[in-house]
Amino acid sequence: ARATWVAASVAAGKIDDANARLAAWLETEGDAGAREQVAAAAMRAMRDAGHASAAADLGARYATAGFESAMEAAISLREAGRPAEAAAVLKALTGSTAEDERWRREMLADALVDADQLDEADDVWASLDAGADATARFGRARVARSKGDYASALRLLEGSTDPRAPEERGLAYEGLGRWDDAAAAYEALALESGAEMQTAGRVGQARVRLALDDPPGALAALAKLSLVDPGYTLTVAQIKAESLLAVGRVDEARDVYAALDADAEQRTVRSLGLAECALATDDAKAALSLFDQALRGSSDRFYQAHAIAGLARSWSELGNREKAQAELMRLRREYADHDDAIERATAVAGG
Repeated sequence: ARATWVAASVAAGKIDDANARLAAWLETEGDAGAREQVAAAAMRAMRDAGHASAAADLGARYATAGFESAMEAAISLREAGRPAEAAAVLKALTGSTAEDERWRREMLADALVDADQLDEADDVWASLDAGADATARFGRARVARSKGDYASALRLLEGSTDPRAPEERGLAYEGLGRWDDAAAAYEALALESGAEMQTAGRVGQARVRLALDDPPGALAALAKLSLVDPGYTLTVAQIKAESLLAVGRVDEARDVYAALDADAEQRTVRSLGLAECALATDDAKAALSLFDQALRGSSDRFYQAHAIAGLARSWSELGNREKAQAELMRLRREYADHDDAIERATAVAGG
């Protein structure tokens, strides 16, 4: 009954009420199993209602309520763009059954990849017998691809029966610049049944077209989506807005970015995107403020690097070469592994 009440409150948008009542229940409930069930159900309800940040905050408070609530906390933290915290929760946990322990390790490996702790992620997958296990082999392929070892990723994916393998194979082809192979992999994926597979295929096709400097083709690929899988909402918005900007449809791109507000990551992308729109309309002062907002609002090094690159570009547009150079040097010093961001900043700040 308590879980149902929380779910109903969340569905009605009464997050503060749900949190207050939940805290009171969990502090007074003597049954550990009941505490775990209610906390876990509350996190699921918040995620299902699109409140990933609220679910993550709840998870950070109640991760120790039990195995189920800890796993829900880890899922919530990952979805809210806080993978390092998710990994910490999972490391402190042990499954009581072989099935639970397997689930924990798979979740831990994925969280470590998201947190860019790739060697540790590979160790976790290796502990699950990557030589004979399709899921573990896929996991090691994802790690290899994340490290930029695309050839190894493709070898690991040979004969893979994991349903996620086709998308991962397409990403590896992208990394190698084998655009025709990537497009073919995504086309096959788009013809599969289910919203997740179809969305992954069309998104991949759009990304390939954009990489080939064909933004109209990217928009055409996204237009074929009749239903967007929730897991790809942000990616679809990013590709669509970037394509719209590339063809000069700035107002439409701005509208896409402005609608992003579901969690901390979406808000960071919103700030970065709106900053790009501002630069596209020669409003470098507004862009400067928005890039700074993105930098301060995210702990993700990828977004931080692109925000700093944006600051360098904005100062350059404003004619302040000294500050543009300072941001570029900061980027090279602290984010040397983010070549794309450095290249964009160097193109305008020079030096």
